[in-house]
Amino acid sequence: MATPEFQFLELPSLVLEVVLGSLSAPDVLQAGAVCKGLHALSQNNGVWKRISKRYLKLKPSLGISKPVRWGQYYAQRLAMVREGAFKWQANKPTGDVPTKRYQHTGSAVGAKIYYIGGQELPEKRFNDIYTFDTETMTVSKLTPASGTPPRFARHSAVTIGTTVYLFGGFDGVSQHFHLAAYETDTNAWRVLEVGGSIPPSRTNHAAAAIDTRMYIFGGMYKDTSGNNDKLVFLNDMYFLDSTSNPPRWTFVDQRGDVPAPRCGHRLLALGSRLVLFGGGCGEQWDMKYSDVHVFNPETNTWLRPKIQGQAPVCTFTVAFVLGVFLFVFGGQSLHDNNLTNELYVLDTVSMEWNKLHAQNTYPSPRDMASGNVVDSNMHMFGGYCGSAIDNFFMLQMDPILGGTRHPKTTLLPNA
Repeated sequence: MATPEFQFLELPSLVLEVVLGSLSAPDVLQAGAVCKGLHALSQNNGVWKRISKRYLKLKPSLGISKPVRWGQYYAQRLAMVREGAFKWQANKPTGDVPTKRYQHTGSAVGAKIYYIGGQELPEKRFNDIYTFDTETMTVSKLTPASGTPPRFARHSAVTIGTTVYLFGGFDGVSQHFHLAAYETDTNAWRVLEVGGSIPPSRTNHAAAAIDTRMYIFGGMYKDTSGNNDKLVFLNDMYFLDSTSNPPRWTFVDQRGDVPAPRCGHRLLALGSRLVLFGGGCGEQWDMKYSDVHVFNPETNTWLRPKIQGQAPVCTFTVAFVLGVFLFVFGGQSLHDNNLTNELYVLDTVSMEWNKLHAQNTYPSPRDMASGNVVDSNMHMFGGYCGSAIDNFFMLQMDPILGGTRHPKTTLLPNA
């Protein structure tokens, strides 16, 4: 005669999913310890989707088309509100630490972050490269084995494999720059020849990488063709195919709810989608944005999802993605000209903003800093607040947020 648990497992799969999905998280985990069949069922994504929607009170939203690991998502949401889930730590790396700067780029390759360029003053821009080892907390200044970066800032950079691709930027006087690459494995700097539909050079734009493609959106440039210089704000989009020989640019025929022209915004990859946040435009920052747009590269279509709450900041934030969460720190206030040091998170499953509270002393208000995630820590360097900044901070986050700890270990016993 079959045991009760095996009789239960003979029920249709949808019925099993509904039954376990009606239990509490601890009860599901206890059921998973009974036998192999129940263990497999306790890991079922549909079960955890039902639990998440019930206990987290999720409301229907457009969301972002990214496969959700619901068990992990449930545990991450619990971790978000746990005391000590977020901690700021002021770091003092040893070695050849960079001077004060802002509008540089930071690019993570493995456990190292590569800082390139930036400026201390409008007329003082840098052509140096530093590497920050996040494991040993040491910084080294690198002399490329070939080539030299220009003295520039306000460029963009993405990491594809072990290569950092950089586009745009300005020398502070007259020259804008096009595509270059820093190869971290050979310590070589190269200005690349490219094909295709080459984008106009620009500054204060945003870039992100999906697989082997580098996407750029928006930004600005100074039109000097007339009697008076004029700032031109952009909302065009291009992608670079880094696997072509030579690398090839393609103009993107955007559709849907295309974001308005802007600069100082952020573009981030979240799974197979791109997420754009914030920005502004106008000679006197007449327009400020804290909106969120989602781009589908398969259809070249933008949508603007309905979102609960708001992150009341607009330009030059530190923005980063961890799992299905988009974090935003600092930047200019949406309501005035003040800089902020608040931390917000957008849950791209429930599509709601929340303000986070971290332990320890917050970094001072700033914008135009770099922020890079290594494991479940965000490393921030530099920025601007009245003058250039040279300090390092680390935001330590619960490891479950980076997917580095099993969800079981974070489930509350009375969840």
